[in-house]
Amino acid sequence: MTTMRPLTEEQYAKTQGRRNLANLPYTEKVKCVIELQRRLQPIYAQRGIYIKPWKSWN
Repeated sequence: MTTMRPLTEEQYAKTQGRRNLANLPYTEKVKCVIELQRRLQPIYAQRGIYIKPWKSWN
């Protein structure tokens, strides 16, 4: 059996980011999704895919 290599900095950051997101309360997760949709809207529009981001969460 071979030993596992240690995680690279990028792999570690990606794993930590996922864990941090999983530990957030639901309302914070929704805010992250809304922000992501808002940021991706112009990128998708350039590709001919039109999305309508959710409204703000209150």
